[in-house]
Amino acid sequence: MARIASWEWDILKEKLILSDELYSLLDLDAKKPIKTVAQLEVLLEESVPAEHYELFSQKIEKSLKQGKSVEFEMPFKTASGETRNINLNAIPVFTEGRTTRLYGIIQDISSIAARSDDLYLAKFSLENANDMIFWVRRDASIKFVNDAACRNLEYSREELLQMHVYDLAPEFPKDVWGTTHFERIKANGSVEIETLHRKKSGKTYPVFASLNYLKYGGEEYICAIIRNITAQKQQQKNLESFKF
Repeated sequence: MARIASWEWDILKEKLILSDELYSLLDLDAKKPIKTVAQLEVLLEESVPAEHYELFSQKIEKSLKQGKSVEFEMPFKTASGETRNINLNAIPVFTEGRTTRLYGIIQDISSIAARSDDLYLAKFSLENANDMIFWVRRDASIKFVNDAACRNLEYSREELLQMHVYDLAPEFPKDVWGTTHFERIKANGSVEIETLHRKKSGKTYPVFASLNYLKYGGEEYICAIIRNITAQKQQQKNLESFKF
């Protein structure tokens, strides 16, 4: 069973509270309590790989600014040299337009069945790929999106997971998604196309999409790997303008 510990940060009082279980989970010396965020930052900089620490900091900053819960997985190297995979969530208390407190749990997921370093690396790669990645169900609902999709479309992850393909791709209307587009991709195994995406602002931009049919856990999906080609299209247009 995964070990779980709790934490709390009172921003107004500048007070950090870590449970006894957390000290045990991370092999920390309870006789040297961590009471400030500055102390915690030093610990994380020493114990977490730089790329993971940077992403973790971005997640916490997002939670502070937007008052939204976040979740993150990262490796943590203990004082004994053992590396543990931990899952951390942060839940903000948003009062009068600002976050006044963060709290949450940390879970040691190193021993969870079926989790491996390869699986963790695969998920990390998907999350941080430059291309947008979507897993889409037959009914056009979205099961997974990565950070690049959120940035390009200007939606939060929570918003995108409540949406459908036809909300984002005007050339994939609802009435023909399942009967035409999904079936075409399934029949061919994969399809590559140029199409349009529509941002939250309503602005559209060109994309190149590699659409792949997959079946996992008894459910059918389209795995879409999508690249914003706005810059390439503009470059092509500029070159054509020089032709006589």
